[in-house]
Amino acid sequence: MEALERVSVVMMLMRQLEQVMEQEILILRAMRLDRLEEVVTEKTVLCQAYEAELRALRREPELLAGLDPALRAELEHATRDFQVRAGANLRALDAARAVVERVMRHIGTSLEAAPFKPKLYRHGPERTPMRGQVIALAFDRQI
Repeated sequence: MEALERVSVVMMLMRQLEQVMEQEILILRAMRLDRLEEVVTEKTVLCQAYEAELRALRREPELLAGLDPALRAELEHATRDFQVRAGANLRALDAARAVVERVMRHIGTSLEAAPFKPKLYRHGPERTPMRGQVIALAFDRQI
């Protein structure tokens, strides 16, 4: 693959990753966690492709050296923007994790402070079954 093709692929992957990261942040803000797994899978695939393309570029530095200076500057600018957005995505993920951890601690504290201790997940003694009485009943619809 020639230099222009490789750079085009890298820049396309960066744009796609930026879109997926923006989508991920919106999903986290909206707490639409049902869609998160799909987006994370897509992000993982794109990250692997991006890393593979970067490794290929690093193995052949002469390809970048032979690029038009304007195109090389555009790649550098796009890479800096991508790094800024990747950092923002990481901060959003860290913030979401912190929120979830606080919620879990709060739930744990609430359960510990509860005057009753619910038997979760069938641990502890079996509950006595509810007892009731069945009464046969029939209705005559004719008047």
